[in-house]
Amino acid sequence: MHGSSNTFFLSLPQPTQSALLALRGFILNHHPSITPEWKYGMPFFYYNGKMLCYLWTNKKTGQPYIGFADGNKNGFSGINSGETLAHENIYD
Repeated sequence: MHGSSNTFFLSLPQPTQSALLALRGFILNHHPSITPEWKYGMPFFYYNGKMLCYLWTNKKTGQPYIGFADGNKNGFSGINSGETLAHENIYD
């Protein structure tokens, strides 16, 4: 990932920073075909060249979440959000 992604993670308060860095590591270690990208000003992850998910924080609450790209288009089994970019708060 580019330097701006490191700035993104390091600028986050704790425990959000640790949570998203741990999730980033988990995602990248899950499968060798998952690659990190910096898109739309946020950390994205691609699976076989197709959007898989992204990490972000809610602007109002500051809570971190993971958003998944449309699972039936990315070819990653087990993910089918039914929406283009669905997201889940990782603290809930």
